[in-house]
Amino acid sequence: MQIGFIGLGMMGGPMCRNLIKGDHQALVRDLDADREAALKSVGATPLPNIQAVVAQAEVVFLSLPMPADVEKVILGEDGVLNAVKPGQVIVDLSTNAPEMVQRLAAELEKKGAVLL
Repeated sequence: MQIGFIGLGMMGGPMCRNLIKGDHQALVRDLDADREAALKSVGATPLPNIQAVVAQAEVVFLSLPMPADVEKVILGEDGVLNAVKPGQVIVDLSTNAPEMVQRLAAELEKKGAVLL
């Protein structure tokens, strides 16, 4: 499966590595080029922006440090919402407030996508 992974820090990097070990093709994006390079060395493909990851992946995982980061990655001008496809699944692995997740899920649902 072709997966997207946005956020390759202390939690996201190891999770993404495990998915690569499971024979998934990983398309990755992080603000830190060294983190992207580390994942590239084990088979991931870094992409230039969030929308490129979303456009090419079947499922997109988000592992971000703060609720505000998740909100920006999903709703921002260059975010997930502007590239998501009907039927696509977005998985937020971050610690987040239920109200925020419900609001983001409702926005993605308008595009036919699902937030888990």
